[in-house]
Amino acid sequence: MRFSRRKFAAVAAVGFAIPLVTGVTTANADDSDQIPTETIDFNELPQGAELSTPWLQDNTIHTPDADLPVGAGLDVTSLAPVGPSQFVAVDDTTGDGSANRLVRIENSGTTELAKEPVDTFAVSADGNQVAWTEWTGDSGRVVLADVDTGRVLHETGIDSEASTAGFVQNKVVLESGANAQVWTPGRGIADVPEAQAATATDAQRGLASVVTRFAEDPETGAQIPCSTVINTVDDNSKQWSSCEFTPVSFSPDGRYVWAKDTRADEALPDWMFLVDAQTGEKLRHVKIAFDGTNTSTTQRVSWEPGGSVVFDVWTGGEMAIVRCSTGAEGGCELATQSAPHEEPVDDAPLPYMLAERH
Repeated sequence: MRFSRRKFAAVAAVGFAIPLVTGVTTANADDSDQIPTETIDFNELPQGAELSTPWLQDNTIHTPDADLPVGAGLDVTSLAPVGPSQFVAVDDTTGDGSANRLVRIENSGTTELAKEPVDTFAVSADGNQVAWTEWTGDSGRVVLADVDTGRVLHETGIDSEASTAGFVQNKVVLESGANAQVWTPGRGIADVPEAQAATATDAQRGLASVVTRFAEDPETGAQIPCSTVINTVDDNSKQWSSCEFTPVSFSPDGRYVWAKDTRADEALPDWMFLVDAQTGEKLRHVKIAFDGTNTSTTQRVSWEPGGSVVFDVWTGGEMAIVRCSTGAEGGCELATQSAPHEEPVDDAPLPYMLAERH
């Protein structure tokens, strides 16, 4: 299991679009100093309970109910749960990301769902369907299949490399070049007006976060992305927008968004926000303590049944999974032991990997 910067650096300054203003609730000017702040320092955080959401460690997928060995020879770079002890994963067959295949891992073994070259994938809210993109260098397709059988239900050709941002009910949000798109299986692909990238989806409620423009950071002059949350079920109506953070993950209950500070590194940020998913209001600022070494998170995020958000952290030459409460009382703790590991770089092994519902 390895880190790939490409997976987490999808938002880049690819141009400018007309700002979306009509009907949009815009987040306040930077008020980060006025909201509760959690500082992640491995030397100060208490050791908490074991994770109650799946994770991969030492070639074993750990779940609350059982441990699931990963077959010999598999190089898992991303995985998502589709059942209590069943997962869909990307297997890098060459070690350089050029020939990924899609597999289903369960107690009975590993089943190939799609041959290389699989690019990215997403799983439906009920775990019954999986969508993925393929790109050969000059042609490709986006595919929807049944998780249990691997039977292809729909496919549509694409003329440029694309990645899956996630499901929105029975549709799939894609990012292709400098466009965010919505694929309706059986009907085709449509561009999201004025959207240059897609960063997160809420599969059950049909919400998606898209980058709509770039603005100048008043402190540094750098170009930073501005995101808008849209409702794809309601003709892409705009819910709220912000230039202070980029949504990374919606909580399963629809209450929260985990987001990265737009002033931080695009792929490996060290400042994150817990945000109200309905209003865009920042609820908590989470900062990784700087100790003179590299500090970051890869943006792999999961949500525990009790409501906490868990994510990976690198600091002081070590990595751990950290749990932060979404409750009013706040508080963060270690969900795993810290393990020696330098800042994530492409193709470097990871001691821990969270299973995410893409």
